[in-house]
Amino acid sequence: MINQSIDPVIKHYQSHDEILKTQEQNFQTHLQRLTQHQKQWWFNNIPVNSLSDLNKLPVRTPADILDEQIKNPPFGLFTKGQYVFTSSGSTGNLRKTFPYILENYHRMLVGPARVLENHGVNHSDTIMSTDNNGMFAGHSFIEDAATMFLGTTRIRCSSPMLSDKLDFINQYHVTVFSGSPAKLYRLAKLNPKKFLKKPLKMVLSGGGILEHQEFIAEAFGVERITNMYGAAEIGNIAWTCKHGHFHVNIDLCHINDNKYLSNLTSLPIFNYKLGEEIEFSYKGTCTCGSNLPTIDCLTVDSTIDRSKKD
Repeated sequence: MINQSIDPVIKHYQSHDEILKTQEQNFQTHLQRLTQHQKQWWFNNIPVNSLSDLNKLPVRTPADILDEQIKNPPFGLFTKGQYVFTSSGSTGNLRKTFPYILENYHRMLVGPARVLENHGVNHSDTIMSTDNNGMFAGHSFIEDAATMFLGTTRIRCSSPMLSDKLDFINQYHVTVFSGSPAKLYRLAKLNPKKFLKKPLKMVLSGGGILEHQEFIAEAFGVERITNMYGAAEIGNIAWTCKHGHFHVNIDLCHINDNKYLSNLTSLPIFNYKLGEEIEFSYKGTCTCGSNLPTIDCLTVDSTIDRSKKD
């Protein structure tokens, strides 16, 4: 069923000033949803009334969240009786779990829905992911965004065999294919375009900056790999449009000093430093029609090899 609230998806085509206005509105609404415990832990008695106040907050890290999660499981983010779906990230060998109530989960889908809609994905398309996990995990974010917002058909292949996934693409006329950097890289080594009966409309990589992009794009027979950069804590932070430019969802997340992230729409995450180093640099508007700022340079920790991370 198509989600009727598709308006958040198309808001990135508004003027830049309108996007900034939406950013502040989202932030104010987000503040009103916070519990006293959440305000106390994140703000540490510092008054926060506007986006500019986020610069005053202490920087929080994944280790801080893990510590709080142990003291007040599961991170104090929901109350008894709520339906909850979880996503998780890792720090070393430890897992951070982030519960979402259904309303928050729908907000998390806006970013993936934007990139799909920008590339012309609609109800006539069929999407499949390399992800074999259950709903509300990993690349299911992308699949849920496609089905709930755009009416796209979803196909699942539970087999871990890469060759079986290629068979499913052919059998079910898949037009949109998504995967982690590691799985896309391994599939690319099979030279999939030799096996595909019809060309794919788009191939998406989610989870980080993808290495070997030109090799993977050539192997799948597409012009470029569409990249989405995000985290379980923040959701989709940035995405590549149909012209290959990297857009930041500034109405959904705020970036302090080019490196500290705050979630403005779903989970209470403020002035947060991810487990990898990030540096954003912005440039002007885009020919794709979106007025979200584009990244001129995005630097992540060079010690992290995304090609080995599922």
